[in-house]
This record gives sequence, C-alpha cells and structure tokens, in this order.
Amino acid sequence: MKALTLQAGSSREPEAGGRGLKAEAGFTLLELIVVLVILGMASSITMLEVGKRRDKMLFMDEARKIAITLKAARQKAVMERVEYSFTSGADIGGIPYYALSREGQPTGAAASLPEGFEMTPTIVAFYPRGYSSGAAISLKDARGHSASINIDPVLGKVTIGR
Repeated sequence: MKALTLQAGSSREPEAGGRGLKAEAGFTLLELIVVLVILGMASSITMLEVGKRRDKMLFMDEARKIAITLKAARQKAVMERVEYSFTSGADIGGIPYYALSREGQPTGAAASLPEGFEMTPTIVAFYPRGYSSGAAISLKDARGHSASINIDPVLGKVTIGR
C-alpha cells in the first residue's frame, strides 16, 4: 500500500478554469452595494406610505371623537328628557373647538381641534324625543383630508362620510 502524504502549501480544492486559481465563494463589493441600494429604496417607499396612512388615521380619529360627542349629546337628551346642544366654532385665538350644553348651560370643558384642522361653525340641537335640528359638519385638515359628519334631523343618527 502506498501512503498518501500532503506537502505544506498544497490543498485538495479544485482549481478554477484550470489556471491554477482557487475558486472563492462570496459576494463582490458591487453586489453588496446594489443590494443595499435596493433595500434603501424599498424602506424609504415603505416609510412614506406609513406616514400617509398615519396622517389619515389621526384625521379619522378626530372625526370619530366629534361623532361620539354628537351621539352622546343625543343619548343624554333622550335619557334625561332635556335638550342638549352641540356647538362648534373658533375661539378668540382662532382655534377651532366644539362643546356640549344642556338647556343652554355648558356641560364640561370645550374640546379644541389639533393644529391645522378646520370645522364649519355649527349648532345642533338634540331633543328629548330623539330627533335633532340636523346638520352637516365639514372637517378638514392642512394635509388635504376631509370628512363630513352628518346628523339626520328625523332620527338624530350621526354618520361620517368622506
């Protein structure tokens, strides 16, 4: 039997192209740069979309808060058998607000809208039998979002439209 001996510096790895060069595994710097550029572009597009959706979500949250306040006014009017009113407008500084009142007397503090929001000045009355004076309240923000909060005069039902 013959003994197999390896000399220092020799290896059993295949040679690339028969030129005596060893085949190396890995990525080139150019390939890594291309992948990083693609990942950067994808993440920036994703962040832009997330920002747009967040703005819309915050806008709709504010519209829902107003609708909930209107629904609460109707419910209190029916439960307590007195007239409740929802008032929206702008204070001395021009900041839009809305508030509830019971038989003409304020109930609690007025709520102000976030900066950049606009709401049509409105007074809506809710009567003990469940009907209302009816209204359509327009809500807008500085980013171009808009919604209409509608109050049905016969049923007093509050809906949010776009």
